[in-house]
Amino acid sequence: MTLRADLELYDGKRTDILERIAAAHPVTAPLARQLIKTASDDDPRTQSGATWLILHHARAGYAYTPAATRELLTLIGDDLHWEPTLNLLQTLPHLAIGDAPLPALRKSLKRLIKHDNKLVRAWAYNGFAVLARQHPKLASEAERMLTQGEQDEAASVRARVRNARKGK
Repeated sequence: MTLRADLELYDGKRTDILERIAAAHPVTAPLARQLIKTASDDDPRTQSGATWLILHHARAGYAYTPAATRELLTLIGDDLHWEPTLNLLQTLPHLAIGDAPLPALRKSLKRLIKHDNKLVRAWAYNGFAVLARQHPKLASEAERMLTQGEQDEAASVRARVRNARKGK
């Protein structure tokens, strides 16, 4: 089956389906490009499945090309459903983020720390810690943002900020 056909089987909940898809479609540069393209699909389930696979491959050590990384960072700024946005934010620690996309990414993260979903907020704050580790010139801005995150009403956000400070 094709990747798209396999993703259409995803019910939006069961990750075992996505694990089978990942096993059936080993990551390559063309597959990574296809996943990134599919992540901007109109269907939130398809977005979620594609971004879950993107995160899965990143966690497994796949190194996205600089061009693919820029596309992934652009997706973070898009108005996706909260689950694919969360998957993309969780992918940030696994990406080598160059200088070019920094202004747009910082703008996206600042918007996402105000998101209704507490997990998206938590991982947006984490994104600032990731940026500071890769770009020390952003350390003071990241520190301000993390301090702000410590005041969030959601305990999960505050916990993620503490872990972000520890580099976890």
